[in-house]
Amino acid sequence: MKRLSIAMSLSMSMWACGGGSPTTPTAAPSPPPASPFAVVTGNYDLTIEIDDKCTQIPPTLRVRRYVATLEDRGWHFLPVNVVGGGFVKPTLMADLWPPSPDGRWRLEWNSFDIGGCDYPEPLTESTELYVCADGAVTLSDSMLSGAMPGSAFVKGTGSEVRCTGSHRFTFVRQPR
Repeated sequence: MKRLSIAMSLSMSMWACGGGSPTTPTAAPSPPPASPFAVVTGNYDLTIEIDDKCTQIPPTLRVRRYVATLEDRGWHFLPVNVVGGGFVKPTLMADLWPPSPDGRWRLEWNSFDIGGCDYPEPLTESTELYVCADGAVTLSDSMLSGAMPGSAFVKGTGSEVRCTGSHRFTFVRQPR
């Protein structure tokens, strides 16, 4: 009887402590997957060239230059802030979406709301430039670039000129 009592006690102790069955070592947790944006985050010199056929846009406004910052905030897209040109402080102007299966990224420039083209670049007290586009850009070495369909227009001084065309966006990475 004493032996049965000891055997039962041992068996209960092993069960209570998780014994009795072999234990499998716990694998170290795997690191989280790298962000798809790691290859593009940073500061860039951005040039926007409004389509040459947009002759109604003054030539002095058809090429715009900015400093663009692409910052990974953990979202499913990268916000693109610009400064320069008529933007005196960093201004959110675009969203960059991760690459599709063909490797091309998608840039939505000034296309946040249903109507799009909502945010102007201030030029003078009474003149504003609007550029909006949505399309594919390609990543190569230290550059993102692409020509995308969109609109460009100038408002102010009582008139408005508007053009639809293929506008070229070129982001060149600044040295780190």
